[in-house]
Order: sequence, then structure tokens, then C-alpha cells
Amino acid sequence: MRKIIIIFGISIIYLFLLTGCSENKTDEELLKEKTLSELEYTEDTIHLIIEKYLSGDYLENGEIAWQNVRKDFGEISNNTSVIILDLTNMQIEDSNILGFEDRINAINSAIDSELEMSLLESLKDFYKVIPDYIKKIYPENDILYKEKEVKAYLLESLYYSMIDDYATALNSIENAESLYQELMNNVNYLNENSYNVNRMYVAIQEMKLSIQNQEKENVILRYINTN
Repeated sequence: MRKIIIIFGISIIYLFLLTGCSENKTDEELLKEKTLSELEYTEDTIHLIIEKYLSGDYLENGEIAWQNVRKDFGEISNNTSVIILDLTNMQIEDSNILGFEDRINAINSAIDSELEMSLLESLKDFYKVIPDYIKKIYPENDILYKEKEVKAYLLESLYYSMIDDYATALNSIENAESLYQELMNNVNYLNENSYNVNRMYVAIQEMKLSIQNQEKENVILRYINTN
């Protein structure tokens, strides 16, 4: 429910920007903010689907209700052309934009085929491009990029744990740990996130330990705690 509220809130912000309420901002600044809102909405949708899957919220009579997965992903899938247009206007390279569309198609294909691990893999691959886009849109905002990159590595470590590739999972979470330590060394980040910093760091360490011990169920629980 919390994720749904967050996504709804982002949608309101998105509509607020579109109505031109920010009179003192340039068209380029408004486009940047609109594109960021779309990417963060995409990000929250990915995490919503993954958390609902991990928590068993999609289960009906012991089986996944794939129509509910499709419904949750539908808003992103239906608005692909809008997001791609905005990415194009932000001067994102054509090859990278093609990758965005390919990843959406991969998720839809996994849903059509009703393949659980393919769904997680395609969601993981889709999320991976979000930090790259944000870095190109806001190259000066190193904190924002690293926050998204940490989440991308955590999602990777979850996926590889789910398929019992613990060596790759450990490598991914160590990358997440290293990036998060960089954020912790940033005074501005610490000042703005004083409450969550220690909680997040502990959650990463606990997830890392679960991966080292190859405890899949605990990895899942610890991953949920990082969001």
C-alpha cells in the first residue's frame, strides 16, 4: 500500500509540472523534471511488482495471477511512447532508447509466457538503465545517480541469489556496498538522509551476510528491508 501511495504522489507531481505551475523554470528544466518523474514512477512500479511477487501478493489459490502483474505494469507499458519521446528530447542516444523499449518488451514477454525468473530478470535489466538515463539528464547530481545505482546492484544481487548464482550475487552487493559507502562519505547526503543512512547500511550488510551464507529466504527478507 505504501508503494501505491508513493506512485500516486509521483503522478500528482508529474501532473503539477505539466500544468505549467513552475513559471520561473525554463522549458529545458521542466522537461528534465518531467522525465525524471517518469523514470522514478517507472522505478517505483518495478519495486512494487518485485515486492508484491516476493511477498506472495500475486498468489491466488497457490498460483500467480499474471493478469494482476500485467495490470501493475500496464501504466508503464501503455506510456512507452511518451517516455521514449522525452528521452529523445533529452538527447539520449538512440541505441540507449532502443534498449529501453527492448526491456519493456522483454517484461511483457515474460508476463505473456508466465515465467517467474524471466520476469525478475527482465525487471532487473529494465531497472539497470534508469541510473544511466538519470546520469545523462542530471550529470551534476552525483548523489541521485549513485542512489539509483545502489538499488540496481541490490536488485541484481537478489536476482542472482534467486537463481543460486551466489558468486555473482555477492559481487553485485559488494558493488552496492562500495557505492553506498561513497554516499555516506558525502556530507550533504548525510545531512539530508541522517535517519535512513544507518538503517540502509545495516540492511545492506545483513543482505550481504545472507548471500555469503547462501540463505535465499533471508536474502529475500533483507532485500525487502532495503526499500
